[in-house]
Amino acid sequence: MNIKIAVIGSDTSLLNKELNLISESEFEFIKCNMDVSRVSDPDTQFVFFTTSGHGLDHLYRMSINLCSNLGKSLVLFHHGEMLSTVNHNSLLQCIDLSKENASDMINKLITQVSYQSVGYNFYDSKNKKSSKFTSQISVDEVTGFIKQNLNSNIREEDIAQRCHCSITHFSKQFHKQIGISFRDYICEERVKLAKDLIRSQPSDKFAVIAYQCGYHDVSYFTRAFKKRTGITPSGYRQSLLSKQN
Repeated sequence: MNIKIAVIGSDTSLLNKELNLISESEFEFIKCNMDVSRVSDPDTQFVFFTTSGHGLDHLYRMSINLCSNLGKSLVLFHHGEMLSTVNHNSLLQCIDLSKENASDMINKLITQVSYQSVGYNFYDSKNKKSSKFTSQISVDEVTGFIKQNLNSNIREEDIAQRCHCSITHFSKQFHKQIGISFRDYICEERVKLAKDLIRSQPSDKFAVIAYQCGYHDVSYFTRAFKKRTGITPSGYRQSLLSKQN
């Protein structure tokens, strides 16, 4: 199974030479340019962030915050110039491509990524095993799986299949035990998560928060949030700020 790495930055070609030297049989590099939404892809395990100047501070902060909240690691590649803020618990390594030892550092990094990926895959498979649904539907297993994967595309038919039952039977049982439909439950949990993130990340853009909650369209996220709370995400943040003053 290939290790999927998202490559983000204004000039991802900075890494072309280095990436060509790395085995494609073990790694799959996904060039995303400025699209940070790819960080939330559950199959993406690591993020390589490239920059050749100071103009990407905000994009870097968005990327590193997403990595932190999703339990992923980021590697920062720069060329001489450093970003003003680089320290973070999700920053795996910082490599200056203008240095003579850059190639050696990248080789060491690849080894580190390979070892860390073993732990990532073990944790992921262990989670899948613990949340494997049987024909006897467990409310805790189903809701636990949903809460752990709110940033992903959760389809009712996929979970029904894991429960070894038809989507019709699963839908009826879910509504009977939870009290609302599967789709409404996911919406409610995503909005709850969004409210928590707005409180804990007061300076983050709503696009970053939306991505972490499984919404890749900020306008749709805003409508869903307002439908559930009666107020927009911006209005909710303002109300929190007003209470603090």
